Amino acid sequence: MNPGASGPSTFNSISEQIMQKPRLSHISKIIALFGLCLTQPVFSHGFVSTPQSRAYLCNQGGNTNCGSVQYEPQSVEGPDGYPAGGAQDGTIAAAGSAAWAPLNEQTADRWKKVPIKSGRNSFTWHFTAPHSTKNFVYYITKANWNPNQTLSRASFDSAPFCTLELNAKPPVDYTHDCVVPERQGYHVILALWDVGDTAATFYNVIDVQFNGANAPGAPTTPGTAQPAPTPNPAPTPNAPTTPAPNCGGSTPKVCKAVAGSAGTDQWCNTNCNHNPSFCPVDLCSCEGSAAPAPAPAPAAPTGDAKLNCSAVPTSGADDQWCNINCNHSPAFCPTNLCSCE
Repeated sequence: MNPGASGPSTFNSISEQIMQKPRLSHISKIIALFGLCLTQPVFSHGFVSTPQSRAYLCNQGGNTNCGSVQYEPQSVEGPDGYPAGGAQDGTIAAAGSAAWAPLNEQTADRWKKVPIKSGRNSFTWHFTAPHSTKNFVYYITKANWNPNQTLSRASFDSAPFCTLELNAKPPVDYTHDCVVPERQGYHVILALWDVGDTAATFYNVIDVQFNGANAPGAPTTPGTAQPAPTPNPAPTPNAPTTPAPNCGGSTPKVCKAVAGSAGTDQWCNTNCNHNPSFCPVDLCSCEGSAAPAPAPAPAAPTGDAKLNCSAVPTSGADDQWCNINCNHSPAFCPTNLCSCE
């Protein structure tokens, strides 16, 4: 074959084919990647904003030398299964991830501490990408833990002090209450958010400094999440949603805590003047009369027996609130709110 016979046109034709192939391949890759981006799921992320977690305080400047978590407090994610599985000892604060390793540093004065009191406390999760949620679980360090050792399973109580089963998608900011055990001084709370449809759990440690105890709120089963104070009608240390007279007259009475009780004057004034009233005589005493007892309630169950309770229609309560409070001992089960069998 005569090389000259092909001429420039043949060479150009071959060159064009060679040049076209990478262009087509490049376009195909772009299309494929674009399609992949469209089909990727939105990943869930979140952190405890109240009380402020260690990672969130890194983001807010309260903690320093935190590494990259200061830019991503919402991303402290690790494997499910704690405590039987999950993040290994020594890596719990970082959810077992090397990306957040500075969070595992642990001394008595390494991290800023958030003031807290034992008793009823509110916990708020902020979600940058809300997702189906299985539950929230909370552990606390043992009374005799060593704050100068890295966190391990041996640092925490073996049983959680609070568990909230949700099995739903929470709002961007989700708040619930837990009863925090009595402690003194510096402790660490481990808050776990188990994502419902993945094998991931978010680990948030919260450095807290105990300072006394909160006054008791609406009775609830210790160790479980309590119903939110609003819109449910549970009397709480917060301002009541329905101001009403109490103590047997049309004028609100001045009420004080019984000496030596866990109540406070503010708590007693709020709850004794709430409608319905929750004013236990062992906690509160009102001016001019003994503090009234709660509204009539079914007898508290004995042994393993439990009342099956539901909210009275249009009362503003819900079935969960009624079941928790009516089965508490002592019971708080107003008949205008709850009906039990």
